[in-house]
Amino acid sequence: MDESLVVSPDWLAARLDDPTVRIVDVRDAWEYDGIGHLPGAVNVPFDSYRDESDVDRGTLPGAEAFADLLGERGIDPDDTIVAYDDTHGVFAARFVLTALEYGHDDVRLLDGDYSAWNRAYETTSETPA
Repeated sequence: MDESLVVSPDWLAARLDDPTVRIVDVRDAWEYDGIGHLPGAVNVPFDSYRDESDVDRGTLPGAEAFADLLGERGIDPDDTIVAYDDTHGVFAARFVLTALEYGHDDVRLLDGDYSAWNRAYETTSETPA
C-alpha cells in the first residue's frame, strides 16, 4: 500500500471494496445520518474518543476504551483506517493521532475532508452492516 499518511479521494475510491480498509467518519451522528457519509463509513464522533476525566492524561480515552470503541464498529488493529471530517481534517487528525498512539499502525487522513469526497464521488445514508 501507499505509505502516505494523507490520501486523496481517488486513492480511497480505488479501495472501497477492500475489506481491510475501514473508513471512519468523525463528524457528529446527526451529520453522519442526516447529511450522508462515504460508502462503508462507520461513525466515531469526536466526543466518543475524548475523555476529560483524567487531567494528567489529557483527553485521550485510554487504550482499552479506544479498542472497545473501534471493536464495536468492527475495526481491528490490523485494518487500514481512513478518517475524515468536515472541518479540514482537524478532528480526523486527532483521531489519526489517537489511533497511532494506541497501536493502529496503518491510519490515514482523507485529504480535503468530506466536501472533497462529495465533489468527486457519491455519498450514502446507508449504514454498514
